[in-house]
Amino acid sequence: MREGDDMTDVGLDHDVTPLTHEGETTRIPLRRPVERDLTPAERRRYARQIAMPEFAVDGQLRLICARVLVIGAGGLGSPVIDYLARAGVGEIVIVDDDAVVESNLHRQTVHSQSNIGMSKAVSAAECVGAANPLVRATVRDERLTYANVDRLVAEVDLVIDCTDNYEARYLIADATSRVGVPCIWGAVLGAVGQASTFWAAAPTGGVTLRDLYPDEPPATELNCASVGVLGPLCGIVASWMAADAIKLIVGFGAPMLGRLLAFDMDDGTVTQIPLQSSIKTRTPASASLVRPLSDEVRWVEPAELAAELASASSLTIVDVREEVEREIAQIDGSILRPISDLDDAIGTIPPGPLVVHCHFDGRARSAYTVLRAGGRDDVRVLRGGIDAWAREVDTTLARY
Repeated sequence: MREGDDMTDVGLDHDVTPLTHEGETTRIPLRRPVERDLTPAERRRYARQIAMPEFAVDGQLRLICARVLVIGAGGLGSPVIDYLARAGVGEIVIVDDDAVVESNLHRQTVHSQSNIGMSKAVSAAECVGAANPLVRATVRDERLTYANVDRLVAEVDLVIDCTDNYEARYLIADATSRVGVPCIWGAVLGAVGQASTFWAAAPTGGVTLRDLYPDEPPATELNCASVGVLGPLCGIVASWMAADAIKLIVGFGAPMLGRLLAFDMDDGTVTQIPLQSSIKTRTPASASLVRPLSDEVRWVEPAELAAELASASSLTIVDVREEVEREIAQIDGSILRPISDLDDAIGTIPPGPLVVHCHFDGRARSAYTVLRAGGRDDVRVLRGGIDAWAREVDTTLARY
C-alpha cells in the first residue's frame, strides 16, 4: 500500500486464513478493482484479454490499479516489462543502473541499436510508452543496495527479480520477505533456466529463495558473458514470469508458489520440482542487514583505483579473466592470471599490494579468497570489474 492510497480503491479483495506475518492477513487477488468501468480505449486495447472468463472486466481493472517493481531490464526483464505493459499493468517501476551495449541486443528485446549507450531503465521505459501509452513507466536509474531496497519494495504490490547475480537476488528475497510482498524470480544461463514465485506470506504457506538456496553459492562468473545464453530461452522463462504476475494480481489459476520450473532447451523439457519451506532453519530476513555479503572482501572503486594509478602506486592489477576476454578489453599495465590457473600461479605474481578484477566481480571475489589463502594479505577487488572501469574511467574500452 502506498502512502495516500484510498482503501476503497486499492487493496486486497477477500479474506483468507490469517498467517503470522507482522500481524497482517494475506489475501489473493493482490488488488481490488477500482469502482469504474473500462473506457472505450481500454476496451478496444484489452478486448482479447477481457474475453477470457477468468479475467473479464474486473481482472483488467485489477491490473490497471496495480504497481509492479521489475529489477533488471536485461534478458529476462525485457520481455517481462513488455508483456506487463501490453497487458495493462497500471505502473511498472524499472530499476537498472546499467547501460545498453551491443551484446545485449540478441536477447534484450526492449532495446534496439539506437539505444546503445542509453540507460537500460530509460530505454525500457521508452518501450513501455511506445507499446502502451495507458501504462506509466517509472524509471529508477540506480543501483539496488541495502540502503534503498526496502523502500523500493514497500511501494509496490509485486516484485519481479530479473537480476543476474546472487548477491542482488538474496537482497531482493530478504526485502520481499520483510515487507510481505510476492517475488517472482527467474534465472537463465546457456540453454537452461529456472523460475518460481516466492512469497513468505502466501496463503498456502511461505516459500522463499532461501528455501531453494539456503546459502549464497560460491562466487563465480559463470554468466551469459562467459558461457553464453540462448536468446529465446530468456523469452520463454520471462513469459512464464509475466504470466504469474498477471495471475497473482488478477487472482486466477495456479501461480508458481511452492514449485520450481526447470527449463532445459537442449532436451526440450520443462520439469516441475516441489519446494518446501525450511522456516525453522531459515536465516531470518532481518539478518541480511547485519552484515552485507559485499563486506566479505575488500573493495576498491574504479575512480579510487584510477587515482592510485595516477600517483605512481606500486600496486599490481591482476586480471583473472580468460585470454579471449582480455583480447576484447584490458586495463593498461595489468597482468593476466586466469582464475582457473590461479592456485598454481600465485608464486608468479609480483610482491606488493594487489587489485584483482574480472568482467564484473564474481571471479575476482573467488580470486580474493584464493590469494588470501595463498598468503597474500594486501588484496582488494575492483568493484564492478572491467565493465565498471569502462563505464566510469576509460570509456574508450569495449564493453561486452
